[in-house]
Amino acid sequence: MTLPKMRTAPEAIKEIQEIDPKSSLTLTALRRMMKTGEIPVTYINTKRLVNLDLLIEHLYRDNTELASSAEYGKIRRLS
Repeated sequence: MTLPKMRTAPEAIKEIQEIDPKSSLTLTALRRMMKTGEIPVTYINTKRLVNLDLLIEHLYRDNTELASSAEYGKIRRLS
């Protein structure tokens, strides 16, 4: 069993920017994803921690699902 890489939002942003220096993910966007429940958060007293590996998987999964969607880029009928 490996220990998960738990980070605060600013620490997670810093590590993502080390991996991808031109990353457009902002601290505000990450905090919004944490608040809405898009990514799981672990609370330790008042500190909110995110699993860095799950965050990276979430970002990658959303990108590949959007690209592989059959409806993406097509004109849809409005109801």
